[in-house]
Amino acid sequence: MKHSNYFRLISAALLLFLMWSCKSGSNDADQQKVLDANTTIEKEKGQFNPAFQDMSQSSHFAVKINYNNGVFELAPGPASVRAGRMPYARDGGDFMVQYNDANNKILGSYSIQDPTTVRSCDEGGKPFIKTIPHGSFDLLLPSNRSISIVEFSAGGKAVSKLTVPLGRLATDTTRTNNPRDTIR
Repeated sequence: MKHSNYFRLISAALLLFLMWSCKSGSNDADQQKVLDANTTIEKEKGQFNPAFQDMSQSSHFAVKINYNNGVFELAPGPASVRAGRMPYARDGGDFMVQYNDANNKILGSYSIQDPTTVRSCDEGGKPFIKTIPHGSFDLLLPSNRSISIVEFSAGGKAVSKLTVPLGRLATDTTRTNNPRDTIR
């Protein structure tokens, strides 16, 4: 009996050693995969550029728009420059923003949820949408100084057309994403 217990003990120890060695080998392989992937990423990412946020393709304009009973107008004060690309997709909602140059050539467009409405849910969880009569919102435009006309449409119908003075987009380049920095 002594030999069978001894044999079982040796067999269990050998089995545990083999399991541990196989596991540690897979960890080494996994760690090597991570190191290889990290090396590839480091090679492809390029050098850090501290001026990235100041580059025009890496920023956009925010122009304050006021509205009152369906009338849209530019708020007084310059546009602010925000770091990073515009966050909007081409089909983000039912309110279309189209921006044109001085010759009315379309430079681009995007859609957002209608900024003149508020959304909520009633007590039953059903969507509730209400139009508010007046307010303001930040209109985001790409960093393109040739933009001079902005058109709004909702549900395929033209809502408003605004002229954005060319000088206005170029005046406030020291502003940041901090709402306190927006000059009104």
